[in-house]
Amino acid sequence: MNDMYLYVVLGILVVVVIIVLIIRQLSAKRAKSENTAIAEEQIIQENKTPNNTDNKAGSEEEDLSDITEFDDEKKLVDVTEFEEEEELDNYRKLAKEDPKIYLPHLANSLYNLANLKEDKGRFEEASKHYEESISIYKKLLKEDSKTYLPDISDAFSKLAFTQMHEEEYDAAIASHKQALKIRKQLAEKDPQSYLSQLADTLNGLAIVQKITNQFDEALKNFEEAINIYRQLSNLDSVAMVLLNLANFESDIYDVDKRLEIYEEALEIFRKLSKEDPNNLFMMYNVLFDKINLQVENQYFEQAMGSYKEILDVCRQLSKEDSETYLPIEASILNDLASMHAQLGDILNAAFTYEEALDISRMLAKENPEQYLSLLASTLNNLGIFYVAVSPEKEIAEHHAREVIKMVDKFDYLPDMQEHKNKALQILSMCDDIE
Repeated sequence: MNDMYLYVVLGILVVVVIIVLIIRQLSAKRAKSENTAIAEEQIIQENKTPNNTDNKAGSEEEDLSDITEFDDEKKLVDVTEFEEEEELDNYRKLAKEDPKIYLPHLANSLYNLANLKEDKGRFEEASKHYEESISIYKKLLKEDSKTYLPDISDAFSKLAFTQMHEEEYDAAIASHKQALKIRKQLAEKDPQSYLSQLADTLNGLAIVQKITNQFDEALKNFEEAINIYRQLSNLDSVAMVLLNLANFESDIYDVDKRLEIYEEALEIFRKLSKEDPNNLFMMYNVLFDKINLQVENQYFEQAMGSYKEILDVCRQLSKEDSETYLPIEASILNDLASMHAQLGDILNAAFTYEEALDISRMLAKENPEQYLSLLASTLNNLGIFYVAVSPEKEIAEHHAREVIKMVDKFDYLPDMQEHKNKALQILSMCDDIE
């Protein structure tokens, strides 16, 4: 075979690894805000209720990929939005007749309704209710600051969150700073109750400062938050803030420093996953980010170790949810095989590709419309491997022809024509093998 083809295809393999990683990383991040990176979506949303009255309504526990709740000491009663609207109307009437008794209930009802609207992504409406609750708490503070300071700090913190999602970043920073000022006072008097909330606010403020390129302030607040979480032995919160730091741009932290931070976060999740397997999901996501950074910067040997670890994590997750993670396992095996080939480990590359092919065939047999594209991609990867890396013309041709036959039968499926074109290129390259 011409040397030119070999060098071209080897170059393609490297590009494929990077592209596949980026695409899969993006797809693995569930419901992300368009304006925040993964760690920014791990912002602390304190779905806790004001401290003073009645039944509390709020959001159910969010998926970790979207929000991580650090403060769940107070559980809000799940009520429908209709019920909460009705309750709010009643308290508005009662507060007009007897404000001394019913204004606290009205403020709490506004807060609860804002929680429900926030849960549904209706951030503008939620912000208005939080703002109204804050205006009432300000009046109540004049009579009883001890009771209502925690409540107004909660409302400011939640308002900042909704403002961030509306991309009202200046307003979000101002609200976080209001919450921060109050929580510093509360933490001085009762550190056991309020230090964690103080750290939450520092982290939330730093996230918005990072979005707005206020890097010095963001770093200062991230680091202060981490110090408090370490003091409280709150390991999962430490890890979350570390991820925020790891995602700083290269002009703030160089690649080696960011990889060091990722590793520190991973070490925490490794420890936590032994106690609670649910933390495996966070390991999985952090490893993706770490691999992406390693491959982008051509740290291929380090990436190999990360690939092996993420494969092990994925297999553990597959035991509980094979429908989700078995296809991901096949994709990881494809990437790992490409990395073996890149590093010249031909035997392990061939073995790993075949393992990916076995899983892809099984999935495609069970659900062809969903997984034939994965099978075609794996067959083409093997075809390229047996043309460019470990020349086996007959095997390469066999895989390429299987793809073409498959596409002719299922040409209506997405991406199938692209797979066919790649298979035709493989056949053309086979013709050049003597």
